[in-house]
Amino acid sequence: MNERIYGVLLNYANAIFSVLINFMYVPILLSFIGKNEYGIYQLIGALVGYITVLERSISPGVTQYYTKFKALDNKKQMENILATAFRIYGVVIAIIVLIAIIGYQFLGILFKSVMTNNEILLVKQMFILLVINLVITVFSSPINSAIMSFQRFRFLKLLSFVTLILQPIFSILILYKFPTSLVIVVVQTVLNIIFCGCRWYYALNILKVKIHYYEW
Repeated sequence: MNERIYGVLLNYANAIFSVLINFMYVPILLSFIGKNEYGIYQLIGALVGYITVLERSISPGVTQYYTKFKALDNKKQMENILATAFRIYGVVIAIIVLIAIIGYQFLGILFKSVMTNNEILLVKQMFILLVINLVITVFSSPINSAIMSFQRFRFLKLLSFVTLILQPIFSILILYKFPTSLVIVVVQTVLNIIFCGCRWYYALNILKVKIHYYEW
């Protein structure tokens, strides 16, 4: 069974388990943190989600060009496209951080009339963590593109599946001790750092991906 078939099967598994886990996970979260905090978590997640449009508009292009140069066995251009992508994503990250800094200043004003001071503080803490999470994801995006170009779909989907399983487990375990929605974001961020590290290790040490900038 080839990588593509494994990837499709794991993709279906991710979709099925995602529905099942959400069906069981959301009521448990509500029992720990209540409707207000869960609503805050969803709101901040949505706000940060809008910023990811920048990353999503670039990623397919990186994958396409890296795959093209790989098919031509042009190692120099393969290294160059990743190095160029990192430079572009450096600009994207700078824009994300700038937007986040500006947005952070307005959070208190936006929610002052509908939230308590403690809730606004929670919003700000979650916003910072989710932006950090986003920056880590964006920074690793060229590496994901390289792995996809090598058609290692099984590896990528397996990591997604493990994340899907571990996130609610760790969140619930910690929520018993610290029943706050901030725990969910902390768990997401820690797992993201770990699994982004796994992708970097896999790309650099297993696939022998190299990154070097040459003049075009």
